[in-house]
Amino acid sequence: MAGMTILGNSYDFDFGNSPTIPGFTKVTPQTLYSPEAGFGWDQPLGVWNPSWGEWGPDALREDYLFSARNRTFRLDLPDASYRLALIMTHPRGDRGPVTVRAAGKTLISNRELAAADYEPRIFTVEVTGGKLEIEFLSRNRLWLINGLSVDKVKKSEKRCSDEIIMGAWETVSDKPGKEKRLPGKDGVVNLLALGEDRENYTVQARLEIEKGFRQATLLFRYRNANTYYALAIQKAETGLNPLPPPGGSSYIRLLKNENGQSTVLFHLPFEPVPGRTYKLRAECVDSLIKCHIDDKLIFETIDHSLKTGRIALRNSGGHCVFRDVEQKSVTVPSVYFQADLTARLAELRGTALRLDTFLKTANPELGNNIKSDVQILHRKLKEISPAGATNFSSWKTLFEKLQSGLENVLPAAAYLESLNAMGIRLDKDYAAGIENSLTKVFRRAESFHGEITDRVRLELCRNEYESFQLVLMPLRNLNAVSIEAGDLISRKGSRINKKFIKWSPVCYIPNPPEKEFRREGGWPDALPEVRHFNAEFGKLQPVWITLYVPEGVQAGEYQGELTVKIANAAPLRLHIDVTVWDFTLPRSSFLKTAFGLWDNFLSKYHNLPENTPAFAALRRKYTDNMLAHRISFRNTGINYRLKADGVPTADFSDFDQKLKADLEKGRNCFFYGLNFGAAGKVGTPEVLKMNVYDEAAGKMVSYPFGPAFSEKFNRTVTAVFRNWVKHLKAGGWFKPAYNYTCDEPGRESYEFIRKVTDLIHSVDKEIKTVVPMTDFSDDPANVPEGIDVWVYHAHCNDINDSIRREIDKRRGQGKEMWWYVSWEHFLTTQELLAHRAYFWKMWKYNITGLLYWTINSWTADPWKNLHRWAPPYKARQRLDFGNAFLVYPGETGPVNTIRWELLRDGIEDYDYFALLKEKLAVLKQADNKNNAALIESAEKVLRLAESLVKNTNTFTGDARKIYDIRRKIAEKIIAVQQQNKN
Repeated sequence: MAGMTILGNSYDFDFGNSPTIPGFTKVTPQTLYSPEAGFGWDQPLGVWNPSWGEWGPDALREDYLFSARNRTFRLDLPDASYRLALIMTHPRGDRGPVTVRAAGKTLISNRELAAADYEPRIFTVEVTGGKLEIEFLSRNRLWLINGLSVDKVKKSEKRCSDEIIMGAWETVSDKPGKEKRLPGKDGVVNLLALGEDRENYTVQARLEIEKGFRQATLLFRYRNANTYYALAIQKAETGLNPLPPPGGSSYIRLLKNENGQSTVLFHLPFEPVPGRTYKLRAECVDSLIKCHIDDKLIFETIDHSLKTGRIALRNSGGHCVFRDVEQKSVTVPSVYFQADLTARLAELRGTALRLDTFLKTANPELGNNIKSDVQILHRKLKEISPAGATNFSSWKTLFEKLQSGLENVLPAAAYLESLNAMGIRLDKDYAAGIENSLTKVFRRAESFHGEITDRVRLELCRNEYESFQLVLMPLRNLNAVSIEAGDLISRKGSRINKKFIKWSPVCYIPNPPEKEFRREGGWPDALPEVRHFNAEFGKLQPVWITLYVPEGVQAGEYQGELTVKIANAAPLRLHIDVTVWDFTLPRSSFLKTAFGLWDNFLSKYHNLPENTPAFAALRRKYTDNMLAHRISFRNTGINYRLKADGVPTADFSDFDQKLKADLEKGRNCFFYGLNFGAAGKVGTPEVLKMNVYDEAAGKMVSYPFGPAFSEKFNRTVTAVFRNWVKHLKAGGWFKPAYNYTCDEPGRESYEFIRKVTDLIHSVDKEIKTVVPMTDFSDDPANVPEGIDVWVYHAHCNDINDSIRREIDKRRGQGKEMWWYVSWEHFLTTQELLAHRAYFWKMWKYNITGLLYWTINSWTADPWKNLHRWAPPYKARQRLDFGNAFLVYPGETGPVNTIRWELLRDGIEDYDYFALLKEKLAVLKQADNKNNAALIESAEKVLRLAESLVKNTNTFTGDARKIYDIRRKIAEKIIAVQQQNKN
């Protein structure tokens, strides 16, 4: 192979505080060209670059530089032909359109940069005059650059723009029996292209995974770095999309990349063992692709996109070794296709034989349900003859005929085989198992990884909720399924009333259009309240069951039963063992929350006009539901009146009663006062106005504040805040009150924010101003001091030391540090652990509040489509399935989701840590040396969140750790609490 030699002309673009890959030269926004250096920008970029940590596949691609202004990167080079390799990707969202020019030619023309397209774009240019200028052009949109390598093309070298190594690698022999070791140290992605362009061939290799790997890939029909098929073993990026199939933290997948556009053709759970060797094989014949591991067929598809290409090997992170890499041409006589159909018929005969065996022992109704499907299968086995397959076209016709009519029987066979493998008797009407609340259960039987049992154990404290899933596995269609709970009774005779046990069948939402997000039967999400439901043969049906332990319940061990009643089958008795720990969570969470609830969507989907008693009652159902999930809604819903003095005055006529009721239910935050706009409109005339009721005119009018900081503006702002502060302090409600000053301002708004926060604080220095910041695209030290609550994206904690120092400095000044999320969090396509672990991250980074834009930004029909955008989606929009859809609109009120339940569980976890810290502070004040051991052990437990959370993007995939650590926290709370009493 003629690879690139990376010498001194490789550049890593970042802000300056991230690691630089060995062999690369760092370029920052202030790296200006000089003859002495021989490289640099023509002008400063004036922005910094965030390091996204685990989002990129390596240190080079996890960060970048960007600008919305045209800039030129200059290099001094001897006149010659050079190959340029450009890495231009944003790991969290698309950018562009961008144009890149160099050496008088356009390399990229007005093209958007796709998210997570980590492959280098490779071009050949001629340098004359001793200087290469690379122009980055974009029309007021962000262009970006991660890495650049410039390699001189040798005269003897064939042009092979598809062969590139970003970083150092070891050249190896192409002969079978030799190792191809692709080291992943220093975060380098290695790519080794082999062989020649061919159409029909088999490629295989023995792959040894070494400790710490992230991704090892066998590529075929490889044309260049943007076009290929890839059979990859990959470690799942916990918490990211797409969610890997249930069953593990790693998977094997087939990916098609065509001109930089990626499509995942299949996912399969796969847990590689470090040190073990696996045999990978991909077979491509015409449009038929088969993928094998250890000679077992794991996937096949018909894809017409890529017909020819080479083979390649790739490793990203960690180490792996490819051995015995072989590419073998496949001639395609009719015998090939005939043999393929013969093998498929043999496999179906095996399926038919197993089905016949199953049905002999199964209950009669099961046989009746699938009898016609089995007959179709037997008829196919007699009708189809492989002799008719003489080429791909005839093979495809026979293959499709073979597949038709088997849509039901093949899934039924797989379902029965999975149940049989679990040891479940097929002569029953159904089986049941228990799964925890941190694992999604899909429709296929193999997605169940819980325990086949009729007993479940829960542990929780008072004023806490805890859930589990009862998974029904029907062996016939089950009708009118319902659950009846009994009281839970302790050995001392104490009771937990059965009314505190709630249940709901898990409802599956239709798949989004992207292939990589599709799951058979859809996505488990909604939890509707129903009296009974039906469960269909061949599909798992989980039931979400939640226990609440009210305040005042005695601690101890409780037992009880749930009875699953079915109209056409025998009942099931489920035994519940509950440990109630001897402490109580406070009604109000230690974590401030401010989630939006949009009245216009409530009005639209429930067909109720706003400002009516019926709408107020409906809204109360939603807000009570939020408070029951330990989440505060941020808006006060206050109206303003314009009185004779010409100044708007808040109407508190029913405010006090509502707020008092909400605070008693746990509300710990609300927004009041005035908001001064969002993004580029902060402080502009179009937003400096409000709707008020003009008492003189007897109608609603728009009241403009006047130009910013004019006499009218200042008088209005101070009067509104003075009125609010006086009323809130008189009622004792000032502490949970915050002013949402503005939203996501740019640097151009900082001066306005300085002045307006000064004006607000002139009324009362204790007013807390809240400002969400989209990013820190300016030096964070320049962010106005008048902001009392910094609200920023979680990833900012992983950016660099200067940002963290600034955050710590502001926290030391008494500022509150909150997070907010608007994208890529709390999505239906994420694993459930991601939702709960988010709050463990917040504890680790000492974040005291969470802002979320809205829980009900519903589409035309949220029960059918959770995508807020219409296709085709941009990269960022593809990660949007369930964004701002945390509840569904039911007939009479909100319908919970399993994501919504997990948010409550995560906040309860946060409160466990905070409660232990609070009680530990009391113990420390006692200054008793006898408490030293207990204090030390309790502080150790408080640090356990760090064992679950590596950074803001990576956390454990082991649900057991959540429960184990939670139990340890509870034990320390009880021990410290008891010592405080002593």
